[in-house]
Amino acid sequence: MIYGEIERIRGMSNLEELNEKTIQTAVILPILRALDWNTADPDEVILEHPVGAHFKGNVDIALMKPNTPPLPPLVFIEAKTASITFENNPSVRDQIFDYCKNGGNVSVGVLSNGVSWEFYIFDDDAFKQPPPPPADVVNILQDDVHEIVACFQKFLSRDSQFDQSAIDKLKETLEQRYVQTVWHDLLEKGDKRIASVLRKELGERGLSKLTLPKSQEYIRAQFEYLQSIQQESQSTERTYQSKPQEPIASKEQKPASGQSKKPTYIIVFGKRRDVRSWKEVKTNFISALVEQHPHLLDGQLFELCVKQGKEFVVKRHDLNRRKFFAGGQVDQLDVWTETHGGAVALEKQCKKILQLLGISQDEFQVVCED
Repeated sequence: MIYGEIERIRGMSNLEELNEKTIQTAVILPILRALDWNTADPDEVILEHPVGAHFKGNVDIALMKPNTPPLPPLVFIEAKTASITFENNPSVRDQIFDYCKNGGNVSVGVLSNGVSWEFYIFDDDAFKQPPPPPADVVNILQDDVHEIVACFQKFLSRDSQFDQSAIDKLKETLEQRYVQTVWHDLLEKGDKRIASVLRKELGERGLSKLTLPKSQEYIRAQFEYLQSIQQESQSTERTYQSKPQEPIASKEQKPASGQSKKPTYIIVFGKRRDVRSWKEVKTNFISALVEQHPHLLDGQLFELCVKQGKEFVVKRHDLNRRKFFAGGQVDQLDVWTETHGGAVALEKQCKKILQLLGISQDEFQVVCED
């Protein structure tokens, strides 16, 4: 049933023009019903739920567990018009945080404009700090339908909320999403705490005692070395021998055609690049693009992509972790691109960038394993 609802919503011609109330009735409530919530039971689904005794405001939808007073709601859902993008409106994210905090420390918060859905997990410690980033994000129009359904079932289904498995899965997802980012940043800047551990270990093994700055220098150098090795293994490029043509579809390999299969290689501007994931499809595409048109690095690419949501590309100093959910570095350039999304979304983003730059979309092809 949930698959049918997602496909129905994806087929709506005016989805991105709906107002907030219509988003609730035509998108959010049907999805909740498909996830087994009884939207006709006011003990289970409450619209315009008042928040806090002294906090003025009503959250759009509250999901409850019937017959369990005086426990707080399980989930708060805040709806917005489709024209509001959460990346460009941080106050909207602050709003769901404030609702959950003042509504009795509600653990799960959801933001939705009908197209984009952000899932938040809050605990008592989170309410004492600045608002945390979303644990997961899905885009109904761009992401793979199986990924969308899996996300809804894990985090928002009636069963997962009643047995509290959704809370555990949201916490795990949030940790996995950001642990790599934090580790990356610590190594890249040669964090003093890691440098101190290195100095101590070397001293205990009878080696000369390093100064702290020297230890930090070694950590940064090792990080750069590992990055270069990773880039070399991910981006093996060889010249495509014939003219750019549609690759011959065989039993083993065929063009992606929007299907969520494992990509094998891409062809960009007549050259082939081997890839092992859809993330590498996006990073290798950007790499090939700037290799073919190096002048784009002077500003046009960044000016273009920053306006295109998940298609944007930034320099390292502009990398905003609240906006980048799965940033991927482009070769060894000081360039990062958003790689969050499924097969369909990432392939469309690459073609959209070509279109906006006035370049034929035929210059980009993805070939996948069968």
